[in-house]
Amino acid sequence: AISGPGSTVTFTGGGGTALNTNSTAGIELNGGDLVLADGKSIASFTSGATLSQLLFGSPDGSIVVNADYVASSDLTTEFKISSLASYNQLAVDGNVTFNSQQLALDLTSLGELSSIGDRGTSFDLFSSGTSSIYTGNIGGITSLGLGDYASLGPWFLENGSYRSNTFGANGNYFYFDQTNGNLVVVPEPSAMVVAGIGVALAGWRMVRRRKGAKTPAGVGGRVGADRRHGPVICDLRSAQ
Repeated sequence: AISGPGSTVTFTGGGGTALNTNSTAGIELNGGDLVLADGKSIASFTSGATLSQLLFGSPDGSIVVNADYVASSDLTTEFKISSLASYNQLAVDGNVTFNSQQLALDLTSLGELSSIGDRGTSFDLFSSGTSSIYTGNIGGITSLGLGDYASLGPWFLENGSYRSNTFGANGNYFYFDQTNGNLVVVPEPSAMVVAGIGVALAGWRMVRRRKGAKTPAGVGGRVGADRRHGPVICDLRSAQ
């Protein structure tokens, strides 16, 4: 451990200080870059009033924050997202306070997410405990990507959180939910309408086929009232 429980270690300046050990002390970042090694834990995290970057030491690394995560508007936390199962994560056991901090998303290694099955995919960048509370707002999001993802920015506010421009043939886009720290893949409303029409049409066709199967072969419907009551017999003798 860097120092004992209840204390705080402050990192300032420098071009990329690496934290390669667990810390029972809290970490304060007040300037420069701090690189957190994969799988390590710290007691808590706070950023000061100097431009700073919080980085991960590996593309799929995760860091445990045993108490609260309190950011500032001068902090940028960068997450690398390589696949649906491989991405950086801050596992926060306490509360998360964004305070207008910035997020940077590195998507250069992420494969295509344009299939219907990927809609609703969630990357829990800020994983938290069941009693954790998220407060404050994200100040902005920037992204770095190739192919489909090169056209994501600039991100803009929608319903209080940031979303990207659309990508891929199906019109998906990213939405960061600051109430739980998740990055979600969602479809454009027009794509949802088209998908809904397709489902409804398929259902209508299925119902029609089932109704057709119940009609006996060669019967095209009732012809005249006598089809319902059987043959009509006339007694000509009574008529005489």
